[in-house]
Amino acid sequence: FLNNINPELRNPGHIITNEIQSFASEIKITGLKALAMIVTKISPELLLDILAIEEVKKVRIAIYEIIESSSIGVYAELFYPILEIFYNCDKQEAFHAFKALVVSGKVPLYTLLELVRNNYPALMPVINIEISTLSKISFFIIQDIALNKDKYSNSNFELNLACVLGMIRKRPERVVKILKRYDNDSRDAVRIDVTQFIEKTKQLLSQEKISIETQFDPIVQRVKVESKKSKGLLQTLFINSSEKKIEELKSKNRSASIDFKGETIKGADLSSCVFLSSCLYFSKCILNNCDFSKSTFSNAFFKNSVFYNIDMQKTQFDAVNFDNAFFINVNAKGALFKNCSFQNVSIFNCNFNHANLKDAHFLNATITKTSFNQTDLSCSCFAYSIISAVSFVSSNIDQADFSNVNNRFCRFPSGAKSIIKTKGIEYNARKFQLSFKDMPQMDESIVAEINMLIFSEFIHYGEMKFLKQNQLSLLTAFDIFKTKQADLFQIIPFLLHENIIFPGIETIHKQTPSGIFDYIPSRETQESLQKYIFSEKIIARRCKNYKIEGLFTIGSIGSIAQTADSDIDYWVCINEENFSPQGIKLFKKKLSAIEKMAWDLFNTKVTFFLVDITKAKNNDFGDSTIESSGSAQTRLLKEEFYRTMIYVAGKIPLWSVLPTAISINYYNSILTNIAKYSYLARYIDLGDIHAISTSEYFGASIWQMFKWLKSPFKSVIKMALLEKYIYEYGKESLLCNKYKDEWMNSGTHLKLAQNDSYYILLKNLLKYYDTAKDKSSVTLLLTCFFLKLGISKDSQIENTVFGLRKILLEKCMVKWGWNKDQVFQIGSFKTWAYSDIANLSNTIEKYMFKKYKTINKVFEKLLQGRSRISPEDRTVLGRKVFIEFSKQPGKVEKVLLISRSERHFQGLHLRHKKRNNLIGTWELLNKNAKAFHHQEEFLIKANTIEEIGAWLINNHLYNENVIINLVPNPTYVTFDDIRKLFKTIYDFFNPVLRTIIGFDKLLLKNRVVCLFISINFYAPRQQKKVTEYTAIYLNSWGEMFCKSFYSDQGFSTLEETKKDIMYKIGIKKLPLNTAFYFSKGVAR
Repeated sequence: FLNNINPELRNPGHIITNEIQSFASEIKITGLKALAMIVTKISPELLLDILAIEEVKKVRIAIYEIIESSSIGVYAELFYPILEIFYNCDKQEAFHAFKALVVSGKVPLYTLLELVRNNYPALMPVINIEISTLSKISFFIIQDIALNKDKYSNSNFELNLACVLGMIRKRPERVVKILKRYDNDSRDAVRIDVTQFIEKTKQLLSQEKISIETQFDPIVQRVKVESKKSKGLLQTLFINSSEKKIEELKSKNRSASIDFKGETIKGADLSSCVFLSSCLYFSKCILNNCDFSKSTFSNAFFKNSVFYNIDMQKTQFDAVNFDNAFFINVNAKGALFKNCSFQNVSIFNCNFNHANLKDAHFLNATITKTSFNQTDLSCSCFAYSIISAVSFVSSNIDQADFSNVNNRFCRFPSGAKSIIKTKGIEYNARKFQLSFKDMPQMDESIVAEINMLIFSEFIHYGEMKFLKQNQLSLLTAFDIFKTKQADLFQIIPFLLHENIIFPGIETIHKQTPSGIFDYIPSRETQESLQKYIFSEKIIARRCKNYKIEGLFTIGSIGSIAQTADSDIDYWVCINEENFSPQGIKLFKKKLSAIEKMAWDLFNTKVTFFLVDITKAKNNDFGDSTIESSGSAQTRLLKEEFYRTMIYVAGKIPLWSVLPTAISINYYNSILTNIAKYSYLARYIDLGDIHAISTSEYFGASIWQMFKWLKSPFKSVIKMALLEKYIYEYGKESLLCNKYKDEWMNSGTHLKLAQNDSYYILLKNLLKYYDTAKDKSSVTLLLTCFFLKLGISKDSQIENTVFGLRKILLEKCMVKWGWNKDQVFQIGSFKTWAYSDIANLSNTIEKYMFKKYKTINKVFEKLLQGRSRISPEDRTVLGRKVFIEFSKQPGKVEKVLLISRSERHFQGLHLRHKKRNNLIGTWELLNKNAKAFHHQEEFLIKANTIEEIGAWLINNHLYNENVIINLVPNPTYVTFDDIRKLFKTIYDFFNPVLRTIIGFDKLLLKNRVVCLFISINFYAPRQQKKVTEYTAIYLNSWGEMFCKSFYSDQGFSTLEETKKDIMYKIGIKKLPLNTAFYFSKGVAR
């Protein structure tokens, strides 16, 4: 939003000059607040200057509030200057300054509290009251208690008691359950206090229920009084005004509009009527015991009216205004409310079951003891309402707004927070609250038990923070998705949830396991589905017997590293014990079908990783495959998942909703505690993580050497992270926990940079290598980062949905000193000259080997080679690295290139070089005719043309459109000979080279599977003998070799030639897939 308003309004310099430097305090405060919204951090020097000379207290308080609303630690340098002011100001200002000092994060919280107690003791009661409200500041205190519980056992114990009071106010019944165990305590004082407390809690609960039941008594009394007003003797002989109007209303010949303003209408039967043609005015009416069922009302006004004992079953209302109305004992089951307004409405003891209230506006409403079972409340707004004793558990509240709502005794669907707006919501807004004087005596053992309840309750705060972060990640993903990719992302959860026929997925076995926990497709998903399946209505339903616990993405999706070509990798979390062998087989078949459909229909590579929750908790991710690292990196994989995941559907990982300060000591205890409550079953336990064993780094380094072949830029960054982790072991938090702390303890506005996993990864890596004075790593990491983005023109920045990519990219460029020209030049690497590609590829190769050796050297020193990687995975990955990097006699070298585009070659030329009296050698050159002096790039030198062809084909640098020019030479080889030879070699090997070699094959001994033999290619004409041949062969591990033979004597027969070939290759018989190529033939 801020990025799209008038540039002048968001210009920091303009705000500072025109507003912050104003002499008017109100204008100055407005400028400070505006600047805080626009910049990540206001200059500390600017704030200090204002604090030093500002005489108006509210301006200083505005600065404290800006710091309080920031992320923890942003304004650490302002701690001591504010502390000096704090000691000398009044209690009101001191309290605001204290909150700013907390969020500055400069010193441990318990240290700050000691400073306050010693220097400003009068403020401690104010702080205790604040903490007892469980405000933002109290959550910092709670985290500090969890992390440093010993610091809160003596002088700071009162602060812990304040947190306990907050918990008592929020969940009194749960605290009572704990305290009941102390009913029979041997200590009289404790027992008496506890008994009195329990009685007081029951008393307040009773008062709360009575207040709910009697809330509308004055309105009911008013209705009864108005309805009992007796008619005079003369009046009974005539029909009154309202009765006449009712008759006219029901008449087909009614006038243009009818006004019932202020009338009392009792017992009217308006059922099964249609009122469409004119405006109806029922403002300030009392409607008592009337029947509106099955009628239709359009363009009607019921403002300030009272509905008492009204039947509205299956009634349809279109464009009807109910503002300020009272609904008491109204039965609106199955009713339809379209374009209706309910602002400031009061509803008590009503039935809206199965009603349609989509897009309804209940702003500032009061809703009590009302049923919304199976009601469609999607996109409705309840902002600033007071809601009591209402259940939304079975309602459709997708995209409903409950901002700043005060609830008491209400229930929501388990996954509600992911689909509704809950900013400022209060879930326990009770009228009757306990105070400090009501608290019983508590020793540390009682407080410790209640602390566990507090830590468990923190889940709600953590979930709110996580879902806010997750929503921003989703926005970032949709910002970059193309339209069809966005559709696919919306559709995939539905395809997993239901077994339906979809284009590209012809059949799904009816016994295929399906269903995602608590998932119901949103309106956007249903609209996306309608584009691809021709059904009148999409079935939107929850699945009781669900098989999928949670669905998440892992990787670059939702970060600045996402591109239009990014793969989408999913973790599909299940409980394997709930699947039969046949069920697993059918489910995997369905996942494969969706992957294929995604590529065929949406041109997007989707990969599903099936993850068993129990195994994942125990860091067991199976064996290595082409896509999965298996045992090569287990905790590292979990760390990456937590750091990069987007929550798509199902249950939320418990790790995500617990601050690091709490989870580090209490994860398992909280897990046990929440298991007691069924409504907390919406969390999935994939295990906590705070450290990665150094025994894991060997396998991880091998894995990155393997993955480098596919994703070089990403692997450089990941290898750098491995080195960082191994050297910082036991000294620094894991990156996933640092990332969680960023958004868990974020300020009022979560900034893009706080939420971008890739930005935070790179920021931390650059900080580490800057500190280590490793400039080459810093340069290469930034190069690989911008190479990964692949931005080469303005349209790739500008043409996004929300403009988020542009904002974040500009921040990256400013922070790391890059300009747009540099970014574009790096981003256009696919058009670079081959020499530039080769040079950068060589730099990356050297870097990877250097870091690989460094990590393994440390690994050997620390653990004497004891690795967590399984023997099978060690064999497979070791062989994979050997295959790609080893140099063997006759092996066709694989060139590790970051790009293999044919655009790197301006003109390929073959040149023959005569060598004494021998056959000579051949060189492959890349000639740039446009370059000054016709620049030449040397690519490869070989003894035979066949070997050059094998090199091109094995490195995926050849296709049928490639033209290879022949430099004039004394041999008998022609341009046409070479063209035919290369095409034949390509056609022979290409189908096999495109086949992915399974890891199971790498566990077996290699064998020759393909053999191509070119005979007498250089002979001037047909001859009887085989005087030369070149054998190109491929083994089962994917290694290509080339061996040549030349002799004037030669072989007289083809059989003799075959025997010599088998001998030189080391095989006993030719493989089934063998081809002989006779350029000019052998005379027979």
